[in-house]
Amino acid sequence: MDFYDKFGTAAVYAKANYLITWEGKPVALISRNALFSMRGTHIGFISSGWIRDRHGDAIACAPTRRGVGPMTPIRAVPPAKAIAATPPTPEFLPDAPEMPKPRSSWSAISIADFFEDRPARGGRLNSILPWPAGGPRPA
Repeated sequence: MDFYDKFGTAAVYAKANYLITWEGKPVALISRNALFSMRGTHIGFISSGWIRDRHGDAIACAPTRRGVGPMTPIRAVPPAKAIAATPPTPEFLPDAPEMPKPRSSWSAISIADFFEDRPARGGRLNSILPWPAGGPRPA
């Protein structure tokens, strides 16, 4: 299954239990409906043709998506897929939290930052906490 970002650009595709970039780089492991970075940290969810961050906002979608989600752009013609690298097998994956209710908005997190589990521009972390991890809790 192919997934496109909020700009209609071919982003990743699912192969076996992995999400792989068009350049052939494995970027996430799929376990049930949870997504884990290649370092083994939980980064989001995959369900009904949607890739979502930990808040339920859309990161990417498949042409066959269903259910709640934002308006999707016209898809660009994807380039040819490169031969996928052999992904490492993680030794351990933590339990994923419960999947949040899907939102009808695109995530503020770029697709590259999502797969690297980096904060979005503007500081919002792809975190289940409503404030930055390690930062002060808002009053």
